[in-house]
Amino acid sequence: MNNDKILRLIPNFRFTDEYERQQLLHDYARFSPWIFYGGLIISASDFFITSYLNRLPILGTLTFILILIYSIILIASLRKKKVDTLEVYTEAQYKMQLKNYIKVAYYSQL
Repeated sequence: MNNDKILRLIPNFRFTDEYERQQLLHDYARFSPWIFYGGLIISASDFFITSYLNRLPILGTLTFILILIYSIILIASLRKKKVDTLEVYTEAQYKMQLKNYIKVAYYSQL
């Protein structure tokens, strides 16, 4: 794996066997959108609540800006790798790819 420094941040990742590592990575991949958007909502609500109370929300503002920068970098890297494009040449290939994407999306939610 290329990003061992990041994977060491996962608790007990170094002390598990290969099956447990795959399960941990699957769980983190499945819940990362919820964690990302949840963190974005919490930091935005913290920003608005502290602004409403007439306090200077330095930490909330910094967190909100960092999450927005992270999301822009993530979107740029995905577009650079052309993850969001679908290259097919016939309608039959398009339908087959669409079915595969629907299956993957369904099974990833389980």
